[in-house]
Amino acid sequence: MPVSSAPWTGARGESPVHLFPGLRMDDRQTSAFLGIKRELKTTREKLRELNFQNDRWRCVAQTLRKLAGLDEDKFKNLLQAEHLPYE
Repeated sequence: MPVSSAPWTGARGESPVHLFPGLRMDDRQTSAFLGIKRELKTTREKLRELNFQNDRWRCVAQTLRKLAGLDEDKFKNLLQAEHLPYE
């Protein structure tokens, strides 16, 4: 039987409920926990999507820089003048 590496499990993979018999969540707490877990999953998915979009826009910006004939320094100055991040 594989041992779980999750920090909330016991040596044999037990849940905290098995480790602490007096530890029980009521329905409201369980519902809140599941809601937070679902929200975290949604937030992570959105972050992945935004990171992908960010990478695409960086590619577009570099293409436009090349078409405009700007070198890296002029492009950096232009972005800074518009209060945009430059990496």
